[in-house]
Amino acid sequence: MLAWFQGLSVRYQVAIGMALGVALATLAFGLIMSYVLQQDIGKAKERRLNQALSIASRLDSVILSSGSDPGVLQDALSLSVPQGDVFSAFIDERGAVLATSSDGGALLAEGQSAIFEELARLRRASVRMLRISGTIRIVAFAPLREAAGGVVVEDAGESTLSGPFQLLRILPLFGLGILVLASLGVWLHSHYVLSPLTKLEKAVADVARGKLDEPFSTSRRDEIGLLARSFDSMRAQLKVASQARDWWEGQLKQRVAERTAEVHRLMARVIRAQEEERRRLSQELHDDTAQALASLLMGIEALRDSLPPSQERLRQHIERTVADGRRALEDLRRVIAGLRPAAVDNMGLVAALRSYAGARLGPAGVRMDFVVRGTEQRLPEAVEAALFRILQEAVNNAARHAKAKSAHIEFDFQDGLLTASVEDDGGGFEPSDVRGGGRGMGLEGMRERADLINARLEVTSSPGKGTRVKVEFPLAERPEWAG
Repeated sequence: MLAWFQGLSVRYQVAIGMALGVALATLAFGLIMSYVLQQDIGKAKERRLNQALSIASRLDSVILSSGSDPGVLQDALSLSVPQGDVFSAFIDERGAVLATSSDGGALLAEGQSAIFEELARLRRASVRMLRISGTIRIVAFAPLREAAGGVVVEDAGESTLSGPFQLLRILPLFGLGILVLASLGVWLHSHYVLSPLTKLEKAVADVARGKLDEPFSTSRRDEIGLLARSFDSMRAQLKVASQARDWWEGQLKQRVAERTAEVHRLMARVIRAQEEERRRLSQELHDDTAQALASLLMGIEALRDSLPPSQERLRQHIERTVADGRRALEDLRRVIAGLRPAAVDNMGLVAALRSYAGARLGPAGVRMDFVVRGTEQRLPEAVEAALFRILQEAVNNAARHAKAKSAHIEFDFQDGLLTASVEDDGGGFEPSDVRGGGRGMGLEGMRERADLINARLEVTSSPGKGTRVKVEFPLAERPEWAG
């Protein structure tokens, strides 16, 4: 029960507590009024019984001195009772009325002879409360010593119990008035106590949501006011701490951004230097080594053609040498294309990757499916170079490691986003298990290049289910270092 009460809101706790207080106060008032009423009724009974005993004593004296003549007894009864106060009667042992103090009481008027008979048969002093004709009457009986029968004393009206019963009649109205006043007091007190608590609750909720600018003030000097001022002091301290935290957080973000930008610039320089070195090596290999090897092959072929028919064995040997030289020249040209495909600079990313993938996957026995969706857009040179290297590594993995039979390459230029993917049906691998080696170094390089141009790289693979490399790049993105 206590746990249930504590689970209620303060508003209901205060209302229930004050309602219980009013109920207890009303109950106590009712008990007190009931006690007072019982005391008044007890005194009235005692007074009537004493009157009956006093009248009986006088009648005993009259009977001793004058006999039991009804007229004498009638006069004695009339003289023994104050006028208009009570009605008294002398009854015999059978309850028959022999003499009365006046014209009659309620018992006599209502023909309540059975009550007289019952009182006479008791032969002892007693007092009763009876409802006669809708009115409460006190009836007392006192037996005579000198004759059979006794004296009956009855209220002549409601004067004896007028006070207690008047109180009994006004008690409900009085209780209703108390209840109304108490309810009004409960409402006023609840409003007085709970109104600042409601405001304080809202202020606490605002602080919990991070609203620390609005102060909370109150003019009360009690415990609630002290609580409100303490809370506002805490709010002010939280505001200062929050401002300091925001400042340091801004400083930290700025420093992180500066360091990240610096790292990107350094990585861009490294990659740009790599690309420049690749271009230089590609150019030198193309202009020097490839040209020299081609000239050498042409000289050997000319030598072969000048041999006489008698030098057939030498001719065959030269043919094998020329074939080896041509294969070496093709490998060299493939290396040159891998270092810096001319198509990237001249024709763009899509054409360069199509050319490279066809030259790389075909000799490896991998069937290629190449799809372009949307309208191709040219990107900054550095961005195209980074994307080409990422996709080039994916093509190399499909040709070298995957043992794939087919590869699907797709470019999608839609919704302001370039999505490029390379997917094969090879053996696959577990990306979390890759730690080093050619494939591990390749994946790490792909991630570094993707981070450098703010692209999103996703590598999906599992043993026996192939590999899918997808890179997404916002077409509106232009890294500062990329120009």
